Amino acid sequence: SPPRNDVDKQDNTASNQDQQKQKEKVTLSRLLRRRQFWVPALISMFSWAIMAMPMSIVRVAMGQLNYSSRESLLTIEFHFLGMFSPGFVTASLIDRLGALRVSGLAVLFFTVATIVSMLSTESTTIATWMLALILVGIGWNLGFSSATVLLTHVYADAPSLKSKVQAANDFVMFLLAGSFIFSTGYIYEAGGSSLPGWRTVNVVVLGMIGIMALIVVGEMTLQQRESKQQKKYSAGEPDQELGPSDKNLH
Repeated sequence: SPPRNDVDKQDNTASNQDQQKQKEKVTLSRLLRRRQFWVPALISMFSWAIMAMPMSIVRVAMGQLNYSSRESLLTIEFHFLGMFSPGFVTASLIDRLGALRVSGLAVLFFTVATIVSMLSTESTTIATWMLALILVGIGWNLGFSSATVLLTHVYADAPSLKSKVQAANDFVMFLLAGSFIFSTGYIYEAGGSSLPGWRTVNVVVLGMIGIMALIVVGEMTLQQRESKQQKKYSAGEPDQELGPSDKNLH
């Protein structure tokens, strides 16, 4: 009989070949059909749309409410500060809390920002408008950054498809987000322009935040369920939820 070491080497070689075949079976179309692709794609899309819709129309709204051009420009400048300054801590937040929880934190910032936006009127100080745009900028940073990290899990088993998966994500993200952003002017005018139009835009944004929250909470729930099932399997416990065909076997 062959030596034990040779048998082990043959088993390891066969195992490596099986793993290699499994990786080769992973195709782009299969990756793009997975929930793990669509969750970060939609989170990043909503993060862009929720941020850019009020940003694109705020100067028009403030101008019609008799704020000066300099005041509305200063609001946009502070909005950019809110967008990019959290980048110094976002990575550590994702490491500490996890990407999906940071997406939930983005939802919280978006919600507070939209509420503050709806409280803004022609009689409120510029600080109210600035605060709303700063908060929505922070929400974008957290949401987009966490979605980018989540996307890397999609091609973890197929690094050769990394660029194609990223390109598909960007296509979905900017196609849908761009459509929402393009509609902002029409939504603003449909609401009556000025303050009613501004509030109408924010009502639409609030609905989008609700959908984003459902996606994040739904994904958290599914991941917790999958984690529990994996622990059961690793512990060797039988599955309690058996289908009809499985019950017939017992």
